[in-house]
Amino acid sequence: MNREEKVNSMIIGQRIKYARKSMNLTQEELGRLMCTDGKYISRLESGKSLPSLKRLVQLSRALKCTCDYFLWDMDVPETGSEDVDIEFDVNNAVDVMLSVYDSISSGM
Repeated sequence: MNREEKVNSMIIGQRIKYARKSMNLTQEELGRLMCTDGKYISRLESGKSLPSLKRLVQLSRALKCTCDYFLWDMDVPETGSEDVDIEFDVNNAVDVMLSVYDSISSGM
């Protein structure tokens, strides 16, 4: 991981931690919501790992915020129910695209 990637991973990690704490979740609880463990969440929050696109979508769902919040320089979003519905639809579309991509790439 180069210096720029490390800085970005640390910023993303800080945002994950902030969003998790604002939901009053422990690392273990968030891990369970994402079908993983607290150690993975710890690695994300410390900047030692970056989430895959699929994990980023899971994080946004579990923490009730947009994927943009983790990736771009913005405050914690205040999502209304309409925003959440739209993001849910987008996240479902991303899941479908990832499944198609995985199917295509595993067949090659």
